[in-house]
Amino acid sequence: MTKQTKNKYCSLSSLRNESDVEQFFVIPLLADLRFSPDYLETKATIPDVSAGKGKKKKSYAPDYLAYTARNKVKPVLVIDAKHPDEKAEDGVSDAQLYASVIRWRMAEPKPEQYC
Repeated sequence: MTKQTKNKYCSLSSLRNESDVEQFFVIPLLADLRFSPDYLETKATIPDVSAGKGKKKKSYAPDYLAYTARNKVKPVLVIDAKHPDEKAEDGVSDAQLYASVIRWRMAEPKPEQYC
């Protein structure tokens, strides 16, 4: 008998696509980190930025930005959810690129940011 892989929020078998990862894993994680909807921005309202160089340059927006203030001026957490079959490192790389572009544009003082 194979042991079911499970984390604090759901079983791995519940994660069938990127939307499932967002709904069943990321949103409960953000709630545990005490980021309520008042402190979150989703991909529907996050502006795209142009990131990368040369042929690797692309327009990109993450799935979530989390803030420590309700005015949502300086994000402290950038999240890019991925399909369960995709590499997590790709999401981290994309989020880091986005964070570097928006951090460069930010006025001082700049917050610590995590991807």
